[in-house]
Amino acid sequence: MISTPRSCAHGKRPKIFILGRLLTCLAALLWLIGASGICRAAAPGSRVLVVVNESSAASKEIGAYYAAKRHVPSSNICRIKCPTTEEVDESVYMSDILAPVANALSKPALHGSVDYIVLTKGVPLRIHSDAPSANPQFSPNGDSVDSRLMCQDIAGLGSPSRNPFFKSEKRFSHKNTSLYLVTRLDGYTVKDAEGLVNRSL
Repeated sequence: MISTPRSCAHGKRPKIFILGRLLTCLAALLWLIGASGICRAAAPGSRVLVVVNESSAASKEIGAYYAAKRHVPSSNICRIKCPTTEEVDESVYMSDILAPVANALSKPALHGSVDYIVLTKGVPLRIHSDAPSANPQFSPNGDSVDSRLMCQDIAGLGSPSRNPFFKSEKRFSHKNTSLYLVTRLDGYTVKDAEGLVNRSL
């Protein structure tokens, strides 16, 4: 006959079982903290360029919020001044968006160290084009600003090209791919965009 511990007989778990569960939970918590620390270390603020549109109050607020939360140095914030419309002409993209971003990336303090570009609400989404699209199903209104900034260091793009990072098992870097990972902090409101930052911490 196997005797039942008194604590079990009264519907309670033995203290040793509870202690074991607590230790397991503590170990899992410590692992998660360590993992999140690794993720933060993998992409420190020095590897990010934050693009802020000075013509947009929302862009400035979101950019400042992200930079503070992610400890992005002031030297890694690129301030542009362009229309806040969703779509801009090629000439506006070249002079008011690409030129200042490329100039910021070429500065000695950042040259070769940035892998990620973070755009903020208020930075245009698309580049208008009157030319017929090679693939209207995917690009009816010209290129996206994000994709053009991603490929800015790859010459001769004008047709579908193989992603150099496709199936790669190496850690992503601009040095190895000539690409930038471009993301965007956006939403219906500023709070929506700031919520994206909070949920990533």
